[in-house]
Amino acid sequence: RIDNSDWIPVAICFLSSKKDDPLYVAWFFQRLERLAAFMHICAYNINERIERYNKVIAELGNNHSLASPIATIELTDVERQKMTAALNSDIYEMTARRRNYLILRLDAFLSDGAASYDPTVLTIEHVLPQTVDPSSEWATTWSDESLRKSWVHKIANLVPLTMRRNAKAQNFDFGKKKTAYFSGYHGVSSYVLTTQVLHTPEWTPTVLEKRQADLLNVMKDGWRLCKMKLHFEDNLDYQQAAIDSVVSLFKGQEVSRSEFTVTFRPDSGPNLSLGMDENQLGVGNRLLLVDDEIEENLRHI
Repeated sequence: RIDNSDWIPVAICFLSSKKDDPLYVAWFFQRLERLAAFMHICAYNINERIERYNKVIAELGNNHSLASPIATIELTDVERQKMTAALNSDIYEMTARRRNYLILRLDAFLSDGAASYDPTVLTIEHVLPQTVDPSSEWATTWSDESLRKSWVHKIANLVPLTMRRNAKAQNFDFGKKKTAYFSGYHGVSSYVLTTQVLHTPEWTPTVLEKRQADLLNVMKDGWRLCKMKLHFEDNLDYQQAAIDSVVSLFKGQEVSRSEFTVTFRPDSGPNLSLGMDENQLGVGNRLLLVDDEIEENLRHI
């Protein structure tokens, strides 16, 4: 859980008028949870939180509905970018309350929703150890010390455990560490994040880079940090087929230039009484096909 209850007045204010609209309630509280998570993860102080929540409360005084919901409950573009940067930062260096919340929330995103968590027995441990023995397998796999330091505190390298294990096991090589330090009674863990590591055969920079990207996407999807963007491709097969069908409808039509006059009739002005302002010459392609020919083409499309 987050370390404050500043969100409660916002929830009460919303429910006081919209408690009988379950779809809107669900929509609103998903975004309220995200807003609270954002300020918790990004370490907003009490004054900053109150100021941000007051914007929501002020808008709740206006007319709003699911068809026209309030806007201030949404994260701004700057807030989305700030939260994404925090999620991609050195998570282990956050305060324990923020770090633990983030790890458990990520694990919940990965689970089927049935998992329950007891933060009182939670400990966060590193896969790649903070201190590497020069004679260990870690020193070979992660020979670049600066690379180790850049990854060691990232969320991809952290796993939740239910209790602190033997401290000596922290520096075991990866294979031995999985069985002696991470696995539970039956070779699995209570946490999805840790079970994923147990099923990973090696722990290399490439593996960690991919895991970081995957976990970041899980959190971005779970908190809806990416705005939906429309993407258009102009070279898809069905698009070309549609164009070919329209062109085939006029099969047999020859180029037949014809000219016509375009007249502009003004709504006001000195030429209003004359009924026209100016004439322009237009050029078109006169249709030579008869209806029966077009119908025949249509049958063959």
